[in-house]
Amino acid sequence: MSNPFISDTYQDVWKKHFINNKIVTSFNCITKLKFFKNNWFPLFINFGRNMTNGITYQLANDVDVLKNKVLLIYDVPSYHQIKIDDPRIRLKKIKQYKGYSLDIEAYEDIDFFLKQKFNSKSRGKFRNYFNKLEKNHSVSYNVYDERVSYETYLDIMLQFKLLLENRFDDLGLENDILMKWSFYHDLTFQMLKEKRAILNTICIDDKIGAISLAFISESSIIGAVKAFDINYKSYSLGVLELLKLLEWSIKSNYTVFDFSKGNQAYKKRFIDQSYLFDVHIVYDSKSMRAKSMAYILSNYFKFKQFLREKNLNTWYWKLRHKLA
Repeated sequence: MSNPFISDTYQDVWKKHFINNKIVTSFNCITKLKFFKNNWFPLFINFGRNMTNGITYQLANDVDVLKNKVLLIYDVPSYHQIKIDDPRIRLKKIKQYKGYSLDIEAYEDIDFFLKQKFNSKSRGKFRNYFNKLEKNHSVSYNVYDERVSYETYLDIMLQFKLLLENRFDDLGLENDILMKWSFYHDLTFQMLKEKRAILNTICIDDKIGAISLAFISESSIIGAVKAFDINYKSYSLGVLELLKLLEWSIKSNYTVFDFSKGNQAYKKRFIDQSYLFDVHIVYDSKSMRAKSMAYILSNYFKFKQFLREKNLNTWYWKLRHKLA
């Protein structure tokens, strides 16, 4: 229930940016999670769609309100168990993305973590990167939380956006986060103030060299968006920023660092477990219309996953970048 992506703030800001003309629908049998209705069918889609870093929910016993209906819930972590007592209500799960996480509760500090996860050669490389960076530049490490001023926040987000633009231009890819930047800009300050997010930065010569946005639940840090200055590639800034964020997370007594979606190679060096993000289709099995819709949706998302496994999504974003 402490999931930041089902908070009123997250859902209200998302609604304002993407479905402001839609009617909000809530179901008594599902706490906190809000839905909007498809224009033509009895299909209800969760707020946030595929823009969250993990939706959690539970179904209560009173499911009569779901009669003749289909609920589409994006990005439910595979470790999150759903119990359905009413045989009339069925659930289809279709895998979509891989997710990764690290049990940081097992480590007393960042040094102990590094000793457990990396050999002496790798640890030496990390130290050398830090030493070289700090020798050649004026460097500061900052975590911005609810105490950040709005003026400072605006400056941080401006630099954040520029780093993302330069990074993805360098990769030759379009980036959906940049396409939705106004949403993240409006959301993040409010989530910071509610202690549901942090911004972790490495500043180099008074400018942000690396930054990440992470969301916070009661026990987890959830990585969401990262960027670094491509002019400092030789320092492996992305890894250094991650190490600083892990250090802060361990000191702050969080138990899990969730790397969330994305199959980036660096994650596999740090994690201790993987999971899947599933699409959930909850439907009334006594309704032929609802059953048919659930079947069509299930096959649609299976086909999307097939294309994703063939790496056609990367080709798509490269093509969009060329045509932009």
